[in-house]
Amino acid sequence: MPSLKVRISPPIQPIPRGLGFYQSEDESLHVLIGGSAASRRFFSFIDSPSTRFDLDREGRIMFCEIAAPKKGWQTIENLNPPSIIEAADVRWMDFRKSIEPPEFFTNEKQDRLLILLSHETAEFNYYLAESVILQVSRSDNACALLVSEIVDDSAGRKISAFKKEMRGQLSWSSHLKRMVDIPATRS
Repeated sequence: MPSLKVRISPPIQPIPRGLGFYQSEDESLHVLIGGSAASRRFFSFIDSPSTRFDLDREGRIMFCEIAAPKKGWQTIENLNPPSIIEAADVRWMDFRKSIEPPEFFTNEKQDRLLILLSHETAEFNYYLAESVILQVSRSDNACALLVSEIVDDSAGRKISAFKKEMRGQLSWSSHLKRMVDIPATRS
């Protein structure tokens, strides 16, 4: 797997919100990173047949889409977040780049996903968002992305509520409380 170079700097803002939403209808994972501020607009991407990372003009990841169903993720034991994770300003140096399909590893509950981008040894762990951790090699290459919290979503209800909460229009916890009362639709 070719390397994806990143630049690590001291953090310039608090760790943004982030969460993975597994869309059962199209069997894909959507990972939101940070808010949808007017200053953060799509500029470029890094993609493969099964992944897409959307980047803003400064090289920060805004969104990830994993077009690989859960049934294809390899289950491993002890898929836990690293014990030491640092806050940082992470900028991706590669733009408009196609990469080989990464490997996907999950835990038994399938509420975490490790996206293996490289077989280099990860030396450092940085928050891209609260539930999204980037593992980086000593030579500043991206090794893996860990989504440490994934919720099952049907009809995009939870991702929509999360986006509204990011804009301050609705509390995520109050929406989840209301979602318990909404019956899930079956295909």
